[in-house]
Amino acid sequence: FDNKYFFHRFDNLLSFIENKKYLYTYNLNKGIFLIQKFDIKNIESYFYINNALITIDKNNILYAHNIINKKIFWKLNLSEILKDNIKILEIYKQNNNIYIFINNGKIIQLDLKNGDLIDIFDIKTKDIKSINLINNYIILNHNNNKRIIISQK
Repeated sequence: FDNKYFFHRFDNLLSFIENKKYLYTYNLNKGIFLIQKFDIKNIESYFYINNALITIDKNNILYAHNIINKKIFWKLNLSEILKDNIKILEIYKQNNNIYIFINNGKIIQLDLKNGDLIDIFDIKTKDIKSINLINNYIILNHNNNKRIIISQK
């Protein structure tokens, strides 16, 4: 799977990004597209959570796009905080906060409703390939096939 398409289901909606550029949202109950080939410029990385598509562009600006009506819930400029080209690995929601895990070892904690930055954590490891949350443990899978297990407090 070459990640040309990444599908996300929320309630009665099916949404996907085509070629890291075009957003589509299909209403499964009505059988119609709500959004079709909506151009989102300069996507470097993206991840879905509920009815939002979270993207980071080439300038390290984080956006929360509404997958129902194309509007922007909020945006946050991370260019002063994160200098490198970054990729979203995973996003987890806890209460009204989201935790965005970045491939450079940073975890960004935001208020989900307004995008306010709450905190940035540095787990001091890089080259993270993927992340899993199992019970109270964060499992970091690295590009060299090593794993680090961190206990959440």
